[in-house]
Amino acid sequence: MARKQINEGNDDLESIIFSWSVDDVFNEGLFKGKVVKNTETFDSVESYLNSFVFPLLEEVRLEMCSSLNGISRAPFIHISEIESIDLSNSKSKYRMTVFLENASFGGGKQVYNPKKGDILILSDLKPKHIPDLNIKGRTYCIALVTKGGDEDAEMPPNSFIINTSSKIDGKYHGRIKGREVSLLAIYLLNVTPYRNIFRALNIERAKQRDSVLVKELLNPRSTVPHHDQAVDDHLKESLWSFNLNESQDNAVLNCILAAQSSNKCSINLIWGPPGTGKTKTTGALLWMLRQMKCRTLTCAPTNTAVIEVASRYMKLLNENAAGSNTQSLADMVLFGNKDRLRIDGGNLSEVFLDNRYE
Repeated sequence: MARKQINEGNDDLESIIFSWSVDDVFNEGLFKGKVVKNTETFDSVESYLNSFVFPLLEEVRLEMCSSLNGISRAPFIHISEIESIDLSNSKSKYRMTVFLENASFGGGKQVYNPKKGDILILSDLKPKHIPDLNIKGRTYCIALVTKGGDEDAEMPPNSFIINTSSKIDGKYHGRIKGREVSLLAIYLLNVTPYRNIFRALNIERAKQRDSVLVKELLNPRSTVPHHDQAVDDHLKESLWSFNLNESQDNAVLNCILAAQSSNKCSINLIWGPPGTGKTKTTGALLWMLRQMKCRTLTCAPTNTAVIEVASRYMKLLNENAAGSNTQSLADMVLFGNKDRLRIDGGNLSEVFLDNRYE
């Protein structure tokens, strides 16, 4: 059980993450009884939004767990100076200066440069295994980068503002270079997408937004297409070739039928926990929409998701390059933050927007 009581509607994801111990992160039952199958109807917008809170927290926990399991290969950077800014509340705030030239990205030659939203472990050693963090006499804490980096023109590129889960030992304050002590910042994950989603789930924030879209989604009288409506036989044959399960087939068919209906806008929600084939289903849907000559914009809350969907679509495009009705790569454009997407070659670099113009 996490040490901090989690309140539905609380938009402070940072405090919840800071409250987790290492045991909490590895506890598969941390949200037992909280992550449940969504109902078909909801009493209110608030109950709808709250239904996503614990599944999102479980997704964050799983990603942190995966990162901690691979901590020996995690990117890290040497800290040259720590300066306390505000220690007046439960969140300790510091200015962190780093040695960019001494950074490591997963043991490779690429330099790790912290970015806003990064969750870090501050430790006086680079652990090979999780138990190394708890060796007697060692110290560590969790930190969130809140300001700084290449995208912040107000600060030097090697200076960052961080919040920490606990106060940093005074022996590390000031300039560290040349002293007997050392301090490392070890990268775990970036929570910017998770924080944005978590804030969006806050009911008070939702009341300030135009909720027509959500209300339409929750409207039990909304028009839902039926499978007895006409679907082109060629499209059906193409869909069966993906070997989707019944639930995935139904999801794609509903979207196809909605796309064929030009008299009404519609919303289709495809939801499922990790590993249920959402990316596979999305890839199949995009391919079907391509065959229908639909212009499609695909967005995702995380860079990883964008890359996964784009890669799957590119694979389908390459596998069917010799087939009929094939479109060129000029019909596909991928755009976003190059550093966060990590576009460094391969098929996706051919369709990345920055590489498509001079």
